[in-house]
Amino acid sequence: MSVFRAFIREQLAKRDQRWAAEWDDVFRGGQVDAVLRKVKDSGADPDFCLYLIVEYRWRALQPLRPAWQRERLLRAVTTLGNASLDWKQAFQRETSGFGWQQVQDFFARTERLLRSAKRQDQQLIKVVTRMRKATTLERRLLQHATQGMGLRVVQQFLSGAEESLRSITALDEGAFSVTTAAHPPQKSVWTSEQQSTCLSLLDRHLKHASGRNRTSRRILAELLGQFGFLPDGLRDPERWVEKRLERLSPETKMPLMIFYDLYHLLHKGPKAPCTGACKLQRSVLADGARQSENEDKLFLGGHPRSVKSRVRRPSKRDSRGSSRPRRGKLKRRTRKTLRRTR
Repeated sequence: MSVFRAFIREQLAKRDQRWAAEWDDVFRGGQVDAVLRKVKDSGADPDFCLYLIVEYRWRALQPLRPAWQRERLLRAVTTLGNASLDWKQAFQRETSGFGWQQVQDFFARTERLLRSAKRQDQQLIKVVTRMRKATTLERRLLQHATQGMGLRVVQQFLSGAEESLRSITALDEGAFSVTTAAHPPQKSVWTSEQQSTCLSLLDRHLKHASGRNRTSRRILAELLGQFGFLPDGLRDPERWVEKRLERLSPETKMPLMIFYDLYHLLHKGPKAPCTGACKLQRSVLADGARQSENEDKLFLGGHPRSVKSRVRRPSKRDSRGSSRPRRGKLKRRTRKTLRRTR
């Protein structure tokens, strides 16, 4: 067992001993190793593929506890955010010093940063120090300028808290990460989303590593099937892989570069040697903005909206089955053009 595989099993055991037992069962027969050799022969990184599968295959939704506090918090946050008239003015008076304190903290951090820098800008240090050591009159003037800042910051916080409380229903816990989810526990839609995201990342990594525009559906189907990450009762796993990839919306795809970064940081813990995914990460960082259109299609970077090629949405005319105009309309158009030419 490699260093990174042993590390994965250790993380699974820390979270749930049953997950570690399932991991052992997967590798007991030896079929997984044969599939991983196919992945390596295609040019992809087997360890990175294992990381992606573990990240999405072994997860659990846990309800937020205690459940009764959610409604109370939501009511309290909503009430504070919707304060009006005298209550809003009183709230503003209470938060008036909040903005000035933030400004003072900013000046103190800036001064420390400038003094510790190798090339010190003495003029800038003097200005920051002078602002931080303002007199009482100067402080009143500066505080008056930042008076509304405190209330705006608090209102932004309350707005974000209300949105989170309304959407979050459970904790989404895995071997390497913990996040929140909008799905209640034991929801089949959540499992389907995990399968789709994992499949999308695996498909794009295989394309990126091999330099090909197409991926072997058989390798993807075998890889997910060996780990029990396919829907139950599938007659044709390769067909399911094909249709699921076609159905994926560009807006829902996760950027591949994020997982390259996480994988590179993760395998530094057990001091495992760098693999092919780390080399791909370095090559993307070295290329910078000089990415080809094919790399944009792989969703390597920040947001999926940066993709150049999008799937064209079918129009109403396409849904009728033909994009040709009717014969009557065609005759009218030809008559009009004949009149114009005359």
